[in-house]
Order: sequence, then structure tokens, then C-alpha cells
Amino acid sequence: MMGIIGIIGIIGGILTIIAFFNVIIKLLFSGNIEFFKIINEFKKKLPPSYKKAEIITNNNKMFSEMDLSVMNTKLDDIELDKFAKELEDFDYGRIYFKKKGIKKYTRNIQRIIRTTDDIKFKIGMLQKLIDNEERKKPYLINHKVARYIKF
Repeated sequence: MMGIIGIIGIIGGILTIIAFFNVIIKLLFSGNIEFFKIINEFKKKLPPSYKKAEIITNNNKMFSEMDLSVMNTKLDDIELDKFAKELEDFDYGRIYFKKKGIKKYTRNIQRIIRTTDDIKFKIGMLQKLIDNEERKKPYLINHKVARYIKF
């Protein structure tokens, strides 16, 4: 009888330790998760792929062009200002991983919102920056860690 109770106690202790580390890990990544949610919520408001601006690369001229004729969106300056304000008010002190890259990424987004006059071009640039699969996104972390903390 004492052996079974001892085993149950050991299992309970192990589960307590796992729960403790789980809480610690979630606290460490909570800032990254909140930042990801802000970006993801805005990403949902961007036009779908068949209505987004198309990037045309011209190798002869050494620059890219953006075709805005196919882009159709209901986003306006008010929504973009809300997004910029959310990023501005975000507590970056809660981010412990990739903080420098996230701050640089945020400054780039805010620069596009502040300095670009044409709304379609502004949205096209933001969509290119947020959807860019070629660059690593600073707010994303290793997929195995992300899966563990339910990122």
C-alpha cells in the first residue's frame, strides 16, 4: 500500500514541476504572443490574395513595381491609425525574445503608415511586409517551441 501511495506522490510531484515550468514558459513568451496577436488581427483585415497588390520585378531597371489596379480593400486611414496606435502603445518590455527585431519591424510598419500618402500603396506595402514569406518574421519563434506554448 505504501508503495502505491509513494508512486502517486512522485507522479504528483512531477506533474507539479511540469505545470510550474509551463507557467514560467508562458510568462516568458506572453509578450511575443501578444505582439503576434496584434499583427495577426491586422493581417486578417488585409485583402485576400486575389485582391492584393502585385509586385512586378523588373531586372533590367533594378527595381520592383507594384500594380495596385487589382487591389480592392475596405481598409481606411482610421483602421491603419488604430493599428499604428496599438503598436505604439504595446509594452515592449514584456518581450524577452527577438526584442530588437520586433522593435525594428514595428518601426518599419509605423514608418510606412506615417509617411505614405496613397492609401492603396500604403496597404500594399504593409501587406508585402506582413505577408513576406522570404524574410523571417521577427515576431515568430521556433515552431517546436511555439507548438509547445500554444503560440
